[in-house]
Amino acid sequence: MTAASTRIYAIIAREAPVAVIFRRGPSQFVQMLKWNLKDDTFEHGQWLNGRIYERRADVSPSGKYVIYFAAKYKGPMTSWTAISKPPYLTAVALWEGMGAWGGGGLFDSDTRIQLNHSPSRMKLIDTFTLPAEVEIVPCGENSGSGEDSPVMDMRMERDGWTQTQFGEEQFEIDLYGLTEGVGDLEALQETFGFLEGGKIFAEKFFKAKEEIKEKKAEKRKTNQYDMFMTLDPPDIHVKPDGECVLEMTTFGFHETDGPPWVQEYRVLSKSGDELVALGKTDWADWDHNGDLLYSQNGLIFRAKKDNLKNPILLIDLTGSVFSPVSAPDEFRTW
Repeated sequence: MTAASTRIYAIIAREAPVAVIFRRGPSQFVQMLKWNLKDDTFEHGQWLNGRIYERRADVSPSGKYVIYFAAKYKGPMTSWTAISKPPYLTAVALWEGMGAWGGGGLFDSDTRIQLNHSPSRMKLIDTFTLPAEVEIVPCGENSGSGEDSPVMDMRMERDGWTQTQFGEEQFEIDLYGLTEGVGDLEALQETFGFLEGGKIFAEKFFKAKEEIKEKKAEKRKTNQYDMFMTLDPPDIHVKPDGECVLEMTTFGFHETDGPPWVQEYRVLSKSGDELVALGKTDWADWDHNGDLLYSQNGLIFRAKKDNLKNPILLIDLTGSVFSPVSAPDEFRTW
C-alpha cells in the first residue's frame, strides 16, 4: 500500500482535548483511532472491512461517543448507523441503514442525538437498548435525505465554518459517447458501477448541445485535477481562530487514482493575506489551543499557532494494516 492510498479524516470533540480519526486505506478498510490532543498520543482501535462515510459522523462534546454511518452493501444488513465508544466500532446502539442515503447523525449533547434517518427507519435494532436519559430525534426537517449533506454541512456550521463560495457541479466523465438508448439510469449504473455520490441523472448529459460538449472538453484540459465531478467555481469554507483564518477549497470529487474529496487548505490573515499554503490536504482544523492540525497522505501534523510554517509530524499511518481487534467489555455498553 502506498502513502497516497491512505486517507485521514478527523473530528475534534467540542468540549474535550480529544479527536476521533478515521483512517481509510486500502479503499475498503477503515480503522478508528482516538487522538489525545493534550500529549498527541494515539490509541489504535478497530477496523472495518467496509466503508465508513466519515463526513456523516460526529463526536460527542465529551469525546466519549461517536456516531457513524457504515456500509458493506451485502449481507443481511447492507448499511447501518451506530453509536460506539472510540476507538472501537463495536456498537452500543445500532440502526439499520437505508442503502447509501442518509445515515449518521449529530450530537447536540452526550445524551441528545440527531439521527439522520427517515421517520420510518428510526427504530433501534431489537437487541440494543438506550439509557433513559438518552434522547434520539430526527436530524432536521428532511432527516434521512441526502448523502454527506446535510450532516456534514450542519456539523461544519456548528463548529465555526462559514461557506463563502458555492461550487457549481461540472461532470467530467464522458457520457456523450453513449447511444441515446443508454439514457436509462439503471443501464448507466450497470455500465459505470456503483458511485458513492449517488445516481447519474442521464438527461443532464444527453440534452447538452454539441458546442457545450466541445467547451467542456477544452475546459477539462486546463483543470488542475482529473476528477469525475469538478466544482467550477469551487466550494470555499473558512474558519477563523484568533488572528488567522483557515480556508478550505473543494475542487471536486473522485479524482482519478486519488481521493474521493479533492481539497486544498491555506491559512490567511484576517485581511486575506496568505500566511501558509498547505496545498492538497485530506483534512485540517484548529485545535482548541489555536494550533493547526492537518493530514496529508496518511501523515498527521501539528503546527504551533506561533510557528505555523514549521509543522511537526505526529504520526505516520501509511504502514497500518488490517488486524482483527475485539472491543473490551467496558466499550460494549453505555
